[in-house]
Amino acid sequence: MKIGIASPLEVHTLLSHFSKYSLEEIPEGYKGTMIPTYLANGLLNLGHTVSMYTLDPSISSPKVLKGENLTIYIGVYRNPARFRMIDLFKAERDYICRAINLDKPDIVNAHWTYEFALGALATQYPTIITAHDAPLQILKYQFDLYRFVRLIMAWWAIRKTENLSAVSLYISNHLKKYFLYMDKIKIIPNGIPLGERTRLPSRSERKKIIFFSIANGWGKRKNEKKLLHAFSSVYNQEPSTELWMFGASHGVGEVAHKWAETHGLSQGVKFKGSTMHSELMRDIEKYADILVHPSLEESFGNIFLEAGKF
Repeated sequence: MKIGIASPLEVHTLLSHFSKYSLEEIPEGYKGTMIPTYLANGLLNLGHTVSMYTLDPSISSPKVLKGENLTIYIGVYRNPARFRMIDLFKAERDYICRAINLDKPDIVNAHWTYEFALGALATQYPTIITAHDAPLQILKYQFDLYRFVRLIMAWWAIRKTENLSAVSLYISNHLKKYFLYMDKIKIIPNGIPLGERTRLPSRSERKKIIFFSIANGWGKRKNEKKLLHAFSSVYNQEPSTELWMFGASHGVGEVAHKWAETHGLSQGVKFKGSTMHSELMRDIEKYADILVHPSLEESFGNIFLEAGKF
């Protein structure tokens, strides 16, 4: 079967399927999630042909990567955000729709209830939408015009689809209650590749405790200000401790770093920022002792699964 996946995608995580391309020819993609990569690899291992339709803010024109049983269509993700917002992500939605129509899959699984879902639903191909978040809750914690536009898109996609799954009961209940979705919602949790648990060096061998936090974005919902205040108290009692902060907005010179500097809370903190998933996992395996996740709301939280491997 030829299965299409419309979603954000860290393209480099599928590099092994594209031996004829150099690293420089493969764009980074849309950072922030490994879920589509895990899904694609699982389907390929089962013998299916997989096509992926994604977007990338770093490219100026669309690209197509072709492997043996995997094809990736990469469209332009416009920056800054207001360019996307003003027309409800029309260019992005249209690209996803065109790519699917060109590719002609047997079925499409679109992830998140926004541009990828709407682009897939504009085609005539059988489509199932996987909901990964609770749009009203996100707007509650991040009340701005961008998130309001995203809420409109989610309402549009959810009301339009006949086939909907959710990653947790929490998300399913949210969509039924606030989006009045009356059809059945299949709950399919996120997953990670199975493997042996990795034994980490003991704390005595490391001679210091390293906390790590992963959050894509900065704001009330992620609750990272409280984390920085809490870590400061720990650091004042034990100066050998460190806090490593990963994810968008958490790099040197980015909003988390600037806020911590302004409030005198940067001592002992390493601002790692957006990091390729493979590098992140290596750092966790080699250095991390304790995961700290202060978020006030999560739809599922893949980081808990991934941290549990170590």
